[in-house]
Amino acid sequence: MDDDMVLKFAKKAGYATAEYLGKYKDFDLYKPLYDDSRVATGLPVYIIVKGDKPEFVRGKAGLEIQKYRVKQKNMLKSNNEGALTPNE
Repeated sequence: MDDDMVLKFAKKAGYATAEYLGKYKDFDLYKPLYDDSRVATGLPVYIIVKGDKPEFVRGKAGLEIQKYRVKQKNMLKSNNEGALTPNE
């Protein structure tokens, strides 16, 4: 993964930057961002990178990635929720 390559790719498409989100399947996953977060509306857009080939993911595929990310976050939360603590 080359962050400079992803940044150039995002900027070429009109985004200000891109944030690394982690792994998605065999890809490095990034979220392209505008300078003004209020501009971002509509379906989610991601950048996936495998090797040295970045590509945008939009539409239904973007929604699938979003569902995956929400599921992962919920799994992390549920591991901590309801944890029993000993009485003092």
